[in-house]
Amino acid sequence: MAVEPSPEALQALAARNAELAALNRLAEQAGAAPALDVFLARACEEVAALLGCSAVGFYLVDREQREARLLHLLGGTDHDRRRLARAPLDGTVFAPVGVEGATRVRQVDELPPALQQLLAPFRLATVASAPARFRNTVVGVLTVGFSTRRDVPACRTDLLQAMGAHFASAVQTHRLVGDLRGRVAELTLLNELAVATTALDPTLLLENALRRTSITFHADCAAAYVLQGGELVQTACLGVAPETAARTARLPLGVGPAGQAAARGKTMHYSSLEMHEGQRSWMHEEVALQVAVGVPLLAKDRVLGAFVLGRRQPEPFTEADLALLSAVGVQLGVAVENAAVGLENAELYAETRRQVEELSLVNE
Repeated sequence: MAVEPSPEALQALAARNAELAALNRLAEQAGAAPALDVFLARACEEVAALLGCSAVGFYLVDREQREARLLHLLGGTDHDRRRLARAPLDGTVFAPVGVEGATRVRQVDELPPALQQLLAPFRLATVASAPARFRNTVVGVLTVGFSTRRDVPACRTDLLQAMGAHFASAVQTHRLVGDLRGRVAELTLLNELAVATTALDPTLLLENALRRTSITFHADCAAAYVLQGGELVQTACLGVAPETAARTARLPLGVGPAGQAAARGKTMHYSSLEMHEGQRSWMHEEVALQVAVGVPLLAKDRVLGAFVLGRRQPEPFTEADLALLSAVGVQLGVAVENAAVGLENAELYAETRRQVEELSLVNE
């Protein structure tokens, strides 16, 4: 005689099937999503539905900068995303997970007061975190928050870690695709800049080059300057309102990322504008920029100007980005110098021709 399974057994089987189905969907989406942000949005919804949590965040571990950077947040506002955009790896709650690869469950009322204040808008009682591993390397941290207090078994850190593996796989897949696209974009940029540098008008040259460079490096706004009379004069500005551009139409050397780059003659990278004062703080507060880089325009070790790129996402420029931007600065510096010489020769030719024509009229 067959024994009917108990309601509890059926419920446990249904829950297990739901977990396996969710993991399968994550595996499919990790390789099929057209972009990483698309995958993260779908995947965080899967996590929230499966675990019954009210907030889900995924952080990318950046070992070079020794910080964790927020890539996606489900259950918060844009203001929350900016407040939680980055966190140091060392000496914080991220260290055991992001560095050591351990899972952690913390009750919010037991966290440091500063972190409790950051989490207050979410009204969470318990927070659980698990490493997102790819081939034994922790590439990210998957964190969930529960509105009611939960003990460690109820947080299902085993399931959270299994889902984290699919997050890591998606990051690596899209990183490889992004690297390939980036190399193609870099070659395209250099080729297009070589064509653009044939322009005789320095202003037109910088405007066209700035637009293409902004696209290649995923910058939300940018500005280019030439050095005139000991200060930087803006020749092109993209991604901000005209009144905002007017505030930086002229910059003293040493002011802001562009002024610092021109004053020092080297590329200046600011991975967190929030931490700076003066114009860099203004760029963060009023233009909502998180990251910026200033690049000098160089010709034979002479500074002819500078350009600045800014991002509203907390995504610092990589070492490879900075090396290429420095090369672009040299290429544009030489082009600006050649364009200025060409423009001067054209004006001299026009003036000489005008004088010849006047002499011809007198002789007639």
